[in-house]
Amino acid sequence: HQIVLAGLASNERNKGDEVLRGEPVGHLGGPITDGEEFLLEQSALPVDALTSLYFQMRRNGDPIDPAPWLE
Repeated sequence: HQIVLAGLASNERNKGDEVLRGEPVGHLGGPITDGEEFLLEQSALPVDALTSLYFQMRRNGDPIDPAPWLE
């Protein structure tokens, strides 16, 4: 599985790092920048829901519903 995050002001992990439950991955920043607008087209969320953090899970490169993983 892959996880895509956008909107973090800083990262505490690197690509490929294993992250365990409760461990921070970074700190939130401001709204999505112009350079990240392409993510809006891939999201089912309304634009105003993406002002802080964009989160997407993927399997084999395709977006999947994260609800079962977040229960």
